[in-house]
Amino acid sequence: MSLREHAPRISKNFLNVSGTPTVTSISSTVAASTYPATPGCNKRIIGYYFATQTSVITSDQVSNLTHAVFAFVNITSDGQLQIDGDLAKNRFTNLIEIAKQQTPQVKVMISIGGNDNSNNFKPVLSSPDRKKLFINSTVSFLQTYDIDGV
Repeated sequence: MSLREHAPRISKNFLNVSGTPTVTSISSTVAASTYPATPGCNKRIIGYYFATQTSVITSDQVSNLTHAVFAFVNITSDGQLQIDGDLAKNRFTNLIEIAKQQTPQVKVMISIGGNDNSNNFKPVLSSPDRKKLFINSTVSFLQTYDIDGV
């Protein structure tokens, strides 16, 4: 699939006028940069913070981002979202704390599924009841943790 076919799944905040993503960088690790994000530059500097990594994220790293994405929140077979395990929960709350309290300009988002948990999407989306539960669970998750998107 092309990026254009994926575009409807990407937040409208990531799309430019032509409908193609304007993401300039995606990285599996968050590293400090000598060039902090410039407000209003319409560029996105995105860092992924993985649930299974053991490295600690710092406010210096987060301050160089426009978006910090936690990967991954799991989807259950009935459509609920959940974070599995204490390590993942601690890393998620640590990311939120750093981003919201020390670098409030950074948008915190989640990535759902991942390679190990993507098999639940098809059964959830093929059932109207499970799809509704998934949507409600996603909205509730965003509100509970006061994060910015998926």
